[in-house]
Formats: sequence, C-alpha cells, structure tokens
Amino acid sequence: MNKKPWYIWLSFVGLAFLWGDTARKVKFFSRDLDLWLRAVGNIAKIFFVYMMLPIITSAFLINVFIMDSIQEGDALHDFLPFLILIVIYVGGVIATYKHVQWRNEHLNKDLKDNQSNQGNKTIFKKRIVIIFMALLFISILSAGSNLLRRAPLDYQNFLNVMEEKGFIVIDYTNYIPEELSDRIYLYLIALAPNNSYQINFVQLNTVSYARSSFTNTMRNANRLRGNITSYRSISVSNHRSFQLTSAGLYSQLLQVDNVLIYVVGADADYRSEIRTIMNLIS
Repeated sequence: MNKKPWYIWLSFVGLAFLWGDTARKVKFFSRDLDLWLRAVGNIAKIFFVYMMLPIITSAFLINVFIMDSIQEGDALHDFLPFLILIVIYVGGVIATYKHVQWRNEHLNKDLKDNQSNQGNKTIFKKRIVIIFMALLFISILSAGSNLLRRAPLDYQNFLNVMEEKGFIVIDYTNYIPEELSDRIYLYLIALAPNNSYQINFVQLNTVSYARSSFTNTMRNANRLRGNITSYRSISVSNHRSFQLTSAGLYSQLLQVDNVLIYVVGADADYRSEIRTIMNLIS
C-alpha cells in the first residue's frame, strides 16, 4: 500500500479540503468533460460508500439491536456515543485516502504539466474554493442538526388528545411543592378512563430544568425495574426519549425543549396504548 499522506488523519476536514482541491484542478486546469464527470462520480461514490452507508448502518444496528439489550449506567451504554464518533471519524479517514488513491491514478498524472504552468495565478482561486467548501461543510452540519429537531410539544394538543381518548385532565400546577415552583410553569395530570395509569405533562421554565427533570424521572423509573423485557434511550438534537418494560411495568418519557411528558410504572399490558397516545401527543 502506498504511503498515506498526513492530512488523511484530519478525517472530514482533510476530505473537504481535498475535494475542494480536486474541483479546483479539474475546473481550472482541464477542459476534459470526461475527467470532470469521473471526478464527480468518484466523490459521490466515496461519500455514500465510505461515509453515509457506515454511519446509517451503525446507527440503525445500535438503535435496533443494542439499545434494547443494555441498561442505563452500563459501560457499553456510556461508550455508544464515542463508538458512533469513532465510526464517523474512521469513515472520513478511509474516504480521504480512497480519494487520494483516485487522484494519484486518474488526476495528478494528467494534470501535472498544466499545473506547472499556472504558478501563483491559482492561489487566489484555491483559497476561494477552500473557503467555499468549508462554509458548505458547516452548512451541511447545521442543516442536518435542524432536520433532527422535533417540533415543540403543545399543551393544547395534549388537552385535545386527552379529551378525545376520554382522559380526565387535572391542572396540578398550584399543588406542586414550593421549592419547585420557580422551575415549573405548567403541570397537567391526565388520568386514564379506568384509572389504570396517568400521563403527566410538565412545562418547565428552561430547557435545563426540563433535562434535569427528565434525568430524575428516568431514575425513578429505573428503580422499579426487575427483569428487563425491553429498553430504549435516545438523545438527539433538542429531544430525549426513554422507554422501559420491566417486571410487568412500562415507563415512557419524552422531553422536547422545555416540555416533559411521561408515564412511569404503568401496567405493561397498556404499553401499546400508551405508545400510540404518546405519538399522537408528540
């Protein structure tokens, strides 16, 4: 194997600069349309095969097969975010090196003579391309983050769903402990028609309070667990969710921004019903 250039270890950053340099060379030093199409095809292939496919596959496998088999606090559970980052980093390194190989085979040889005649005339153009690629990379990351965001949870929609399902809704805001009054803006409790379980809607004053409340409620749910039947915990962008079926009991939490909706310790026979209702609310 050829010696690996140092910049491949920059992963996505190195890849962005390398793609920008490839585009610059093909654009300014070659009039060969076939070479341009081959360069675009190589970039598209590398992006899908060595970056998107491994990331999507690993995230799917972790979410579907691994998350259900581990418990909160397990070493593997805490390591999963780092595992995903490792997959992303290694994917960027491999993609960068694969593009280096393609350049050595198809690009550099054909353009060597042309490049030597350009001199300093292309320095400004190169900087423009690099800046453009960097801004494009940042924009893609920002857009991806926004796509993962969930819409805020609306208490009016909560009331409508509860009314449709025949729940009795109680405004518990005025009965919360005084030490929590500066944290909670609205606290609604919805009782199921047969009093089998309750769904809590809590709107807190800040996102930080909502995250803290989510963590504390999740701990309370974990205290009830025995033999775990299913377990799932997800934290993405502006929302977190938690589901636990254990010892015949089911708990489900959803936090979006500063709103928390949760069910703790319901009979597991109502799991499907609770999931359906939570989906309608969110």
